[in-house]
Amino acid sequence: AKLLIDRGARLNVPDIDGRTPLFNCVQRHHHNIARFLIQAGLDLERIIRFSTFTSTGRFLLMVLGNNMNNKTILEIALIQKDYFIAECLIYAGSKINLDWIKYCENSRMKHLLQEEASKPAQLQSLCRLTTRSYLLKLTNGASIIPKVFQLGLPTRLVKYITMGITSENEDLQEWSFTPLFNMSNISGEIQMLKKYK
Repeated sequence: AKLLIDRGARLNVPDIDGRTPLFNCVQRHHHNIARFLIQAGLDLERIIRFSTFTSTGRFLLMVLGNNMNNKTILEIALIQKDYFIAECLIYAGSKINLDWIKYCENSRMKHLLQEEASKPAQLQSLCRLTTRSYLLKLTNGASIIPKVFQLGLPTRLVKYITMGITSENEDLQEWSFTPLFNMSNISGEIQMLKKYK
């Protein structure tokens, strides 16, 4: 996956059946690849729509029903009980709908959803989300990581925008990404950004 993305593959393009790379990661619980895709800047709010024109798309609709059709990837991660990917998506700025609590059997995830949905958006988080969205448009859906490094920003700001990447050539195993269940990491990043006012 990293090689394809490093070569400019677009992150959000669904296959013929309507499945995006991140949807496949959620289905197969590929956490490292999911983290990589999220850090590389994919569209967090893309709606998954299965194709009714292919036999596999029709099969997915038949097996999964509308339970996973026309949903965001965060909602699908919650339905699949993949709380790790759900945490990563929340940390990256996915929009939260409190109705999704019904999918959670994990009390910590329920609490996290309620807490994050009730908080007003932080300016720093909105800036990161807006910057990432803008860079994704500039790269025509490819990884934002090379663009971030071309900006010549201080390392701490690059790390904040890329959610932990400090070098353009880092391997996936070396990337630092802390799941949201440990909320202390966010306050440190916000304090760091205040230095760059």
